[in-house]
This record gives sequence, C-alpha cells and structure tokens, in this order.
Amino acid sequence: MELNALIIDDEEFGRENLKNLLAQYCPEIKVKYIAASIKEAREIFTSAKDIDVVFSDIEMPGEMGFEILPLIEDKNISLVFVTAHDKYALRAIKASALDFILKPIDVKDLVNSVKKLVDIHNRSTNNISEIFPQADILNNLVANFLNNKKINRITLPSTKGFKVITTDSIIYIEGEDNYATVYSDDGKFVLSKTLKDFENILDQDDFFRVHKSHIVNLSRIKEFMHEDGGIVILDNGTKVSLSRRKLPEFIDKMKHLSLNLKR
Repeated sequence: MELNALIIDDEEFGRENLKNLLAQYCPEIKVKYIAASIKEAREIFTSAKDIDVVFSDIEMPGEMGFEILPLIEDKNISLVFVTAHDKYALRAIKASALDFILKPIDVKDLVNSVKKLVDIHNRSTNNISEIFPQADILNNLVANFLNNKKINRITLPSTKGFKVITTDSIIYIEGEDNYATVYSDDGKFVLSKTLKDFENILDQDDFFRVHKSHIVNLSRIKEFMHEDGGIVILDNGTKVSLSRRKLPEFIDKMKHLSLNLKR
C-alpha cells in the first residue's frame, strides 16, 4: 500500500530531511505535498483530496502544529507529529493517543511509525475517523495543555475506537508484561502499553506505582493497612499490595495530600 503524505515544517532542512528519509527507508510513503506553515497546509487542503497522512512539526511561527487536527477531522487522514518539543508536550501527545517522532529523526522510529500508519489504513473500516476521532483527540490535547501543565485527560482505545476519559476517573492500572489494564469509572480498558508508559504520562503527584504490577490513583485510596507488608484499599473495594521498599515514599505522598495516616 502506498500512502500520499503532506509534510508541514517551517524549516527547509526539516522538510527536506524528512522527505529524503521517507524516500530512502519508507517506500510505502509518497511525499506529494509540502507546506512551510499551517496556513499553507490549509490552502493545500482546499484542493487536495488524496492526502492519507500528515507529518507535522509542532512549534512553528503563527500557528502551532496542533491546529492541523480540525483540518483532518472526519477525513481518512492519519497524523504524526515530528518534533523537538519539550517533555511535557510529549506527555500531552502520548495522553492523546497521537503518534510522534522526535527530532533529530531516528530512522528506526520513523520506520515503526510508518508501519503503524499502514496498519491503520489496512483496517477493515473505510473511515479512519471511526478508529481515530480527531475532534475528541483535539479537545483532549488542548485541555491537557491548558490545565497547569498537568495531564487531566487521556485517550484510551475501546472496542469501537477511542474513548477520552479524565485521569480523575482512573482508579488503578494493572500491568503484566507489555500489557496494561486501566480500571476506571468509565470501564475497563486493556492496552498494549507497559506501566512505565503510564508512569511517563500521568502526573506523579496524583498517581503512584505501589508495586511492580500496579499504579494507583492516590485520590481514590480509601484505606491503608500494614498487614502483609502493606495493603492499599481503593474506593471501589479493590485491594492492592504495597511493595515494602515503596512504603516510605508512599507515606510521604499521602502526607502531602493531607491524609491522616497513622504509622
């Protein structure tokens, strides 16, 4: 399968470098359009009807790369951010289930990203927006950027596509090998992500890895008991073991939340 691509980057080197790398290592991608700004991209979209994927920088003069999302809403177009942006921006992107490639571009990362794109476009659905709802993702992304540098919403795959939930609704996350199960007020979600992935996304003031296989939402803790080395009871009744070596840090975090725990 060959996918037609649009590259958006305000720097000429960035545009040409990505174009050359795609030509050399990703024959599935045909770079058909190039824009130096979101404004130019908007003009391209007025006439181009054959764009399958957009590779966009984030920080550009005038409008940031996030402004591309409304342009591809309800269209069969995938999006990959190519960025040297700061760590927080990457957390927000990850929490929105969007793909990204860091600058300087690593060929392996680029090839893996293209493989994901091809997989998405090979799926049985004829409408990518069914599995990649840009409007919901855009709202999620904007909300995360505007809320005091905290990730407040996260996009999770569901049986029909994606579901955006608030991080407050997450009760705990259970990990096993390369999979994680998110238990929330909105349901149960099984993902091909590790607990480390969630540690990198979620705010460490609100979430804590109590054990090698569990991350808990500190605000959803109902009780703590010292028996069996330490047991955390969550507000849905779930009991989670606390690692002995995590106990001092756990107590400190709970004190920080002004909870009255007795040693």
